Amino acid sequence: MGPKKKKGGKGDKKGGGSSKEDAMIENAMKPPVSFQVSRQLDQEKIDALSTRVESLLDSNNALRTSSTRNEKDTHDIVLYFQRELEMKDVLIHKLNEELVKRETQLKFEVDRMTTRFNKEFSEMQTNTHSRIEQLATSRKAAFSFSASLIIIALSSKNFLSKSSTCCVI
Repeated sequence: MGPKKKKGGKGDKKGGGSSKEDAMIENAMKPPVSFQVSRQLDQEKIDALSTRVESLLDSNNALRTSSTRNEKDTHDIVLYFQRELEMKDVLIHKLNEELVKRETQLKFEVDRMTTRFNKEFSEMQTNTHSRIEQLATSRKAAFSFSASLIIIALSSKNFLSKSSTCCVI
């Protein structure tokens, strides 16, 4: 408890002895030195923790910025690969169309060549059969002709031999 004030009295004038009392009140209200040291340590802890909080906030902001940048980069990479896949799909579609076109052309070409080959083969067979028949006919004619020549030769030999005997007589 603090000192008591005197009530009323001779020396009780305004501004008179109150400065002594004020000093006493002020001393009484002043915290002890141990509280001041404790308060100073608490303030240092608060300052250190405030610095740590600021550091963590800066780090958090840097991580958010990095995360945002990474998300953007990931998004860009995904878009790039999607575009690449779309271009490959378009290319595959064009190549499939070209393949179908070429296969159709090849089929028509094979059919045309097969038809031409079969026609030429048929013509060759017909020509070969005609030539074989012609050669067979020619062979028969040649055989007949040679047989005729042999007969003529034999006849003429007989004739000559008869005529030479005839003349010798």
